[in-house]
Amino acid sequence: MSRSPGLRALQLCTLLISLGLVYGSLLPFDFHRLPPAEAAFGLFDLRWTAPTADDAWTNVLVYIPLGAALAIGLRRRLGRGTAVILSTFIGLVLSLVLESLQTSLRARVGSWTDVALNGLGTSFAALAAVCLGDLIVAALLRMRREWTSRPYRLGASALTLAVLMYGLAPFDFVTSTQELHASFSRANWGFRAVAVQVSPETVAASAAAAGGALWFAVLGYLLTHAAMEAQRHRLLALGSAMKNGFLLAALIEGMQLFTCSHVFDSRIIFLRLIAVALGAWSALFLTEQAQDETSDSPPAIPASLLLFLALVQTALILVPVAVGAGTDWPFHRRADAVVPPLMSLWLLPGPHAMSQALSVVSVYGVLAFTACAAIRRTAPSLSPAWVAGTLTVTVAGTTIVLSAWPTIDLSVMVLAVPAAMLACRMERFLTEARRVPHTARAQRGPR
Repeated sequence: MSRSPGLRALQLCTLLISLGLVYGSLLPFDFHRLPPAEAAFGLFDLRWTAPTADDAWTNVLVYIPLGAALAIGLRRRLGRGTAVILSTFIGLVLSLVLESLQTSLRARVGSWTDVALNGLGTSFAALAAVCLGDLIVAALLRMRREWTSRPYRLGASALTLAVLMYGLAPFDFVTSTQELHASFSRANWGFRAVAVQVSPETVAASAAAAGGALWFAVLGYLLTHAAMEAQRHRLLALGSAMKNGFLLAALIEGMQLFTCSHVFDSRIIFLRLIAVALGAWSALFLTEQAQDETSDSPPAIPASLLLFLALVQTALILVPVAVGAGTDWPFHRRADAVVPPLMSLWLLPGPHAMSQALSVVSVYGVLAFTACAAIRRTAPSLSPAWVAGTLTVTVAGTTIVLSAWPTIDLSVMVLAVPAAMLACRMERFLTEARRVPHTARAQRGPR
């Protein structure tokens, strides 16, 4: 009896999640006694400790993917209740083994508290996956139908949510009056240009602003087509896209006033509004020229625009790193050491580490998705997934080489490669999902 592709993918996902938990729990691998010969005795070294709020949330969240994956895989074979119990037991056993091994690490502290929090995260995720599994599957099927009929509306909704979450990460909202006053004092309320010196920090800030504007241009493009999907007039579609883009930009900047790590800047709102207008203009004129009027499929994004977006994303990634390197290029220097992958994230607080990891995954995932779609439109014989993956690895490797001083950090590569693989599979799935209904309609012919 052969296993379905979905089951194989779920098993692979569960394996990767487990390996990630093992790797992350044993960083930085500074064992002072050899496991597993003496690791079993670490069980007797575990103590109950009082964790900080950051550590508690991190211990709960990191085991949620494992609990959900295990419960989904076991639900059909063992039933809902047994799946939840067995998933929780597996999570507890894995956590207990890893916490015992942590007593052999100089930089880690194993505790029963972490085991309990890991088990809590596993059981919560398993229970949610079992109870809400049918609803999640129904929502995914509805999203697929939405993609085949109104893809731009779905894309605009997803991008709006992603931009909002990214703009507020790491969600460090102010908790005192002093922090609120400091946030308002840092805000830039006017449009007056400020003279600044060219430095790696200012270039990185400019690249971040340009990257945010690029996302709003794409959002304006999607919002305009979403309005035209609803049979609105072109001018009304343009006005709707401008209004929604402005409201989103103002909402993000306004909420950043109540965070500690962001600075309100009214010029960013104006820049993103211009980007939305450019994206809407592209939707009204560039796409209409490339669309086949005899086709009943949704208008396609021009391949030239996809290639342009891929090049802009590549430049936004590489330019700040190149400016930071300056004239001190890598072949003029030698790195002192190689940092274990994800070690730099482990040294950060939990919310900041998750925010930085999601930033890398989203940036390289979108780059691979855009490149894969562009290659599929222009030269499908070149294997779009391989070309997009090669581009992603090249860009990530270039950033590592340019910033490899005094150490080499492979965290970006470790996060970028799976993000590119997932993005290419998603692009292929969405392309086939759009193609199937129109192929079936063509085979049936006119009624």
